[in-house]
Amino acid sequence: AQTSARGFGSIVHALAAAVHTGEVDADIDALDAHLDRVWGELDFAVPWADHSERQEAHDALVRFLAWHGGHRGRSALAAEHPFAVTFTVAGEEIMLRGSMDRVELDADGRVVVIDFKTGKSQPSHEELAAHPQLGAYQLAVLHGAADDLVAAPVQLGGAELVQLRKQCRGGAVKVQRQEPLAGDLPLAESQLVAAARSIRSEDFAATTGPHCGYCEFATCCPAQLAGLSILSAGVSPPARSSDG
Repeated sequence: AQTSARGFGSIVHALAAAVHTGEVDADIDALDAHLDRVWGELDFAVPWADHSERQEAHDALVRFLAWHGGHRGRSALAAEHPFAVTFTVAGEEIMLRGSMDRVELDADGRVVVIDFKTGKSQPSHEELAAHPQLGAYQLAVLHGAADDLVAAPVQLGGAELVQLRKQCRGGAVKVQRQEPLAGDLPLAESQLVAAARSIRSEDFAATTGPHCGYCEFATCCPAQLAGLSILSAGVSPPARSSDG
């Protein structure tokens, strides 16, 4: 992994998938043993972060096991489920390709997509309804991403973020749910179309938001004061670039 944070997430996601397939027992001691086997490959900037993040990884796996073994009235269909679907929205042909951390079937026969989060940030309640990643997952299911898992016609059962670093009162892992796309379908589609047009036009406008708190490029970003000072000094980063 390029960063210790990504490595943390990759390890936890891999172990979560291994529990689903039965490759690893749903037992914290078994998970900790696998965690210790690969933990030394992560590179932390300061020594104390290694110990702190190792404990965080343990805690995240404890929360995962509690969630995994919980009674949600759903059956698990797949873990790390790959998909690639192509469809047309507003005259734009779009391919969505990726993988879903967990796909489940609820008691009403509807498909629910789960995304495990190992980061420290989380969307607000207001942001959740318009969460673009969850909306994209639901659109993918609507256009065939789960057709190999369930019989047609596929019905949407919503999508969830399982915040493995967060817990509610009582110790339960925090789960943030986006309801099934219905009246919100135009919003999810418009988000997708906007993203596709930005990529095709190579027009990536700098915009501020919660991500600014952990962005590594804030000091040279034209949307930040530090970036504006670079521009005023005569160093002009490209406004349009396919390199990010």
